[in-house]
Amino acid sequence: MEAEARISREAWTRAIDASDLVHGEVISLRTTMLGQILEIRELQAADRRRQTVISEL
Repeated sequence: MEAEARISREAWTRAIDASDLVHGEVISLRTTMLGQILEIRELQAADRRRQTVISEL
C-alpha cells in the first residue's frame, strides 16, 4: 500500500512538473506571437503609407 502511495505521489509530481513546463512554453509562444502581430501591423501600416505615396505620383 505504501509503495502504491509513493508511486502515486511521484506520478503526481511528474504531472505537475510537465504541466508547469507546458505552461511556460505556452507563455513563451504567446509572447512571440504578440510580437509578430505587432510587427505585421507595423509592416501593414508602412505598406499603406507606401501605397499612398505611389498613388499620389
